[in-house]
Amino acid sequence: MGTLYEYFSNKEEILDAMYARFSDDVVVMLKEVTPEVIRKKPDEGILHILQHLRELLSRNNKRYLHCAALLSQHLPQQHVAPLRQVLGTLSMQYLSRNPEYIHLPNLPVMNYIMTHGGIAALVHQLSHDDPMVSFDELSQGLATMARHMIEGSRRDAGLDSP
Repeated sequence: MGTLYEYFSNKEEILDAMYARFSDDVVVMLKEVTPEVIRKKPDEGILHILQHLRELLSRNNKRYLHCAALLSQHLPQQHVAPLRQVLGTLSMQYLSRNPEYIHLPNLPVMNYIMTHGGIAALVHQLSHDDPMVSFDELSQGLATMARHMIEGSRRDAGLDSP
């Protein structure tokens, strides 16, 4: 048995192979759970997928979890930190101007998910020459998702619509 460098010429090739294998295994897992997920309520389906993803990430002494962490660090933190700060400030300013949203349940969690998920989707969309959806479609989808989250949270909490 030889070293990795007998099979790969540099570190980037090793990382690329790791990322490719990780991606392939996640795709296989998603295809396997799809028939069951599509029969569940949306929240139950999401939880089902996340449970299987957690199991995948935990296999082999959490090898894939380490790979996923490397993937999430692909964009240097010095470029991410200012974005987080500006988006946090924007969120606080919006809530100050629109206080009816302050009492939404799990607002910090939902804000985090919507913001970081939206950024990830946007970066992904913008980084591809032939993305699956247009920028306008993505923007409208993110806006619709946020509206549904707000309306649903307000309804679930028994709050009047703004």
